Amino acid sequence: LDCGPNTILDITSNSTLAVNGPVYFRGELGNEIEVISSDSSGSFLVYQSKQVSKVVHTIFSGLNEQHQSYWHVTGAVNFYEADVYFSKCIFQNNHSEDGLNIFRSTFMIDSCTFVNTYSDAFDGDFCIGVVKNSEFSNIGNDALDFSGSSINLRNLSIEYVEDKAISAG
Repeated sequence: LDCGPNTILDITSNSTLAVNGPVYFRGELGNEIEVISSDSSGSFLVYQSKQVSKVVHTIFSGLNEQHQSYWHVTGAVNFYEADVYFSKCIFQNNHSEDGLNIFRSTFMIDSCTFVNTYSDAFDGDFCIGVVKNSEFSNIGNDALDFSGSSINLRNLSIEYVEDKAISAG
């Protein structure tokens, strides 16, 4: 999936936009890509990609987790066995267990904002990654929640978190 500036993807009706491969979201400052759910029922999933996804200047807003008979994703935005690079992205107003869930992947999150998340802002399980120059605010549970992962954290701002700033299991 390849998207350029000013693209809006509205995922509604309890749907999941599921991509079996990489995504290339190349927004620009002032011309961001928006991945939204106008009815707060949609989610976004990238799974089992052999190439690294690159997501720049993208806003993920109003998304939710999915409970389908054949899968359950806990994040509004999910990367499952899919390496990803995020830069200058915003994850906001998501209504799921995890605003962003990355599972069994390598990742980089640079200069991103997580705000007004219902539960955990970012959950990384069995990952290797870096989170740097990023902000977490108004988080309903943990800002960063890791299990079985090796994570490097640098230059983070974390405020107004209901539970833990960092949970490492």
